[in-house]
Amino acid sequence: MATGVCGTPAWRRGGVAWPRARGVAARLLAAMAIATTGGPAARAAGAIPHGAGIPAAPTVRALAAADTASGRAAAPDSAARGITRIEHWLRLGPVARPRPAWADTGRFRERDADVLDETYLARDGTPPVEGARVAVPGVGGVTWQAVTAGRDGVRLAADGPSPRVAWLVAWVEAPRWVRATLRANADGPIGVWVDGRRVVHRVDAQGGEASGEVALRRGVHRVVVRAAWIAPDSASARDAWRVDVRLEAKTPANVRLVARTSPRRPLDLHDVLDAPSASRIAVSADGALAAVAIVSRRPPKGERTERLEIRRVADGRLVETLADTKGSQWTWAPGGHRLGYVVRDGERASVRVLDVDAHTVSTVLRDAGDFGGFAWSRDGSFIVWTARREPKEKPKLVQRVRSLADRRRGERTRSELYVTAVDGGMTRRVAAGPFAVHALDTHPDGAHVLVLRSWEDVTQRGYSVEELAEIDVRDGSVRVLHTSPWLDGAFYAPDGRRVVVSGGPSAFGAIGRAVADSVTPNEYDTQLYLLDRDDLDVTPLTRGFDPAVRRAWWPRRSKDLLLIAEDRDRVRLFACDVARARFRAIGVDCDVVGRGAAAADAPVVVLTGSSAARPWRVFAVDARRARSRELLDPAADRFAAVRLGRVEDFDVTLEDGTTIVGRVHLPPDFDPSRRYPAIVYYYGGTSPVSRSFGGRYPKNLWAAHGYVVYVPQPSGATGFGQAFSARHVNDWGERTSREIIECTKRFLEAHPYVDPHRVGCIGASFGGFLTEYLVTRTDIFAAAVSHAGISGIASYWGEGYWGYGYNAVSAAGSFPWNRRDLYVERSPLFRADRVHTPILLLHGTSDHNVPPGESEQFYAALRLLGRPVEYVRVIGEDHWVLDYEKRIRWSDTIVAWFDRWLRDEPEWWESMYPPLDPAGVPRR
Repeated sequence: MATGVCGTPAWRRGGVAWPRARGVAARLLAAMAIATTGGPAARAAGAIPHGAGIPAAPTVRALAAADTASGRAAAPDSAARGITRIEHWLRLGPVARPRPAWADTGRFRERDADVLDETYLARDGTPPVEGARVAVPGVGGVTWQAVTAGRDGVRLAADGPSPRVAWLVAWVEAPRWVRATLRANADGPIGVWVDGRRVVHRVDAQGGEASGEVALRRGVHRVVVRAAWIAPDSASARDAWRVDVRLEAKTPANVRLVARTSPRRPLDLHDVLDAPSASRIAVSADGALAAVAIVSRRPPKGERTERLEIRRVADGRLVETLADTKGSQWTWAPGGHRLGYVVRDGERASVRVLDVDAHTVSTVLRDAGDFGGFAWSRDGSFIVWTARREPKEKPKLVQRVRSLADRRRGERTRSELYVTAVDGGMTRRVAAGPFAVHALDTHPDGAHVLVLRSWEDVTQRGYSVEELAEIDVRDGSVRVLHTSPWLDGAFYAPDGRRVVVSGGPSAFGAIGRAVADSVTPNEYDTQLYLLDRDDLDVTPLTRGFDPAVRRAWWPRRSKDLLLIAEDRDRVRLFACDVARARFRAIGVDCDVVGRGAAAADAPVVVLTGSSAARPWRVFAVDARRARSRELLDPAADRFAAVRLGRVEDFDVTLEDGTTIVGRVHLPPDFDPSRRYPAIVYYYGGTSPVSRSFGGRYPKNLWAAHGYVVYVPQPSGATGFGQAFSARHVNDWGERTSREIIECTKRFLEAHPYVDPHRVGCIGASFGGFLTEYLVTRTDIFAAAVSHAGISGIASYWGEGYWGYGYNAVSAAGSFPWNRRDLYVERSPLFRADRVHTPILLLHGTSDHNVPPGESEQFYAALRLLGRPVEYVRVIGEDHWVLDYEKRIRWSDTIVAWFDRWLRDEPEWWESMYPPLDPAGVPRR
């Protein structure tokens, strides 16, 4: 097993490998630019659709030059408002398209449609750039050129063999959601695609006009034309054929669309969903190699693609690439460059090992049933793996609930531990029993496994017990090291004599608390402790360290423990000199450190990182020298043409001296002389809203839609010290809502470019509760959104499978029978008559954290009161909306709601959710 990782807190848990081409074959493929048939990859966001084709990838510098040099805009037709004629294009061709051999033999006759439907050019999803060359089979290099349409359109040369094919690309920017008619007029077959969807397809060789309908949301949309010219049977005197494309706004009818040849554009939702990113990182024990799994999604269904890149940490050089391996859980063995991974076949799984140096693959464990996960022993001689055992009895008519936890899905599933020898594959079960057991680490001596068991105990706050123990794999004996409701995880220190334990401030009684005895700490404010295995003496490591720990490692032969921790609204990498209890930050060029892994035998860490206005990258860190550098930017090509807005800090000091940290996301083309609508986003629960890019609630995306986005960090969040996070306990919105209201007022006073009458608010989960509570206390918001919000604290406490456990922290010692002021007076449901703000309720129908009933009952109350409310259920989704297509619809719903109320632009919303008559029947 690797050096070890502090466990995640319970509340947070919730094809073919192509070799590198060589020799003649590689050169032939490169020269021919092999054509491919249309498929999901061709329709990826940013990719020209089936039958259209794109060029080789331009550089970031080329795209920047295109933004300034070829960003010519075409004004709408002066004869009619709302009609935009695309006058400026990037053109490729025309090129000859010879008929296939024997195309007209016997009964076979090639159709005119085949000229448009087949694919000529390879596609890689990168937008065309003026001057970029494309290799066309049998023709040679062809260059993208900027052209301007004449009075009758773009003229394309017909002086050559027929058929001839040409491509035109332009970008159209819509200032708001609009439904439009696209009209294409050409002297031959023509196909037009908008954002990868075919809008026009006419194959008549005689030419004419064709049209199609398209809905354009606010932002930039790519228009791709593939036009063909087919000479008549008799000789033609024509030396050119023409193509003309117009867009006519229909709903609303007076929208001014702008067409141009620059690919530069604001962020869109598919940038957030589809861009390549590092999903998993593993570092070899010596710190020399990093395995990085790069994942992306392909529209329209969101098919997941993954490749594994093995790179040298020292210089980032690519050593090996594995594509479509169906592997997962990539983990380096302690010695050498052996990479273990899991391959699943239905319900069974095998653990294989790739020896990168020897270029061999071996199997350690074959066809294990109910396989969960695995880890290496410290010496690499065996693996420890988990098997999940489902209950034998299946309820048919009724089911007796055995405990509070038994209501949760999968609660009766138990886990067992096995060890399998790498040499020979001998397997033995080392832990079973009625409770779930999780392997955390193996001792350097190879004889002990550190585990965590848990079970329900309603006699003490926390309502579960976490037992830290070690198993002697030689004789199966168990030694319990510590028991507490507030343990998260643990791993062995390099000397094997001590154990690094993560848990809440009360994990070892009062020793980890940094608050007064009269204050109940926030047990989600994760701390680190050093536990001596011999005498079980405990030393708190982070009690005086304000950042909240997320993960930690301790490389062998290093005096420093490495940890990732929330530091206010940032997440940083720190080194801790354990002997002196001193912490120092290790600079990484990002605001938020994400996934990461550390070498077992070297002070090397490879991790992901992003900033408020910078997408996720991969960094390599030399912890000894406190140096870092970028190792990989998986989404560089994707974001080369994307304009991102500025992010500015905005902190507010309240009258009691509390500083509320905050930030402001500005639209990409921000103009301080304009007046903007604004969105206030918060969580308000136990974690800060970090300065990460994208995410489920993408502030960057909302800014790209023309909103100024303000993100305050109210009291109760971790990462600001235990005194600050303890304010979350027994507050339930009282202090937090006051702070958000006051900070919003200060924000409006300090930012005159924000329209104070067009400000919306949004939050999810506890933030959804805050949204509902806020609109019962203030009218400063013109619209509100609550996703998975809590409207009745008592019903959430009793019905939510996690509610009673969450309230063990957030409402410590408080229950419906002894704190009516909290459970009733602070529940939005009992204050529904005070709501006048239009509010959108969103909820997954399978939410096991916050039951859908929380939105159901609030919706019922507001409907009966005649208040402006909409309720949208996301079918089959849990607390997080994860399904690709549903997430798109859900995200669009949020922005369309704000457009409706903050911009007076209801068209997008009404296209998805038509107006209803008093009986609830849609009006079409």
